[in-house]
Amino acid sequence: MKSLKRWVKQQEIDSGRSLSPLRAARDACVIDTTGLSVDEVVDQIIELVENLKQNDCGDG
Repeated sequence: MKSLKRWVKQQEIDSGRSLSPLRAARDACVIDTTGLSVDEVVDQIIELVENLKQNDCGDG
């Protein structure tokens, strides 16, 4: 549990700093993997790649 708290704190520091904040690129396609299995994540990635072939980020 300590390492999780430490990781969360570091994420807050990294994303909130004024110089080179840790953030996704403006044009990044983000996959929310919360609650997904590895197979479901892979399916999402495959769908994303297929959509990107059509110049779409595949939102939804």
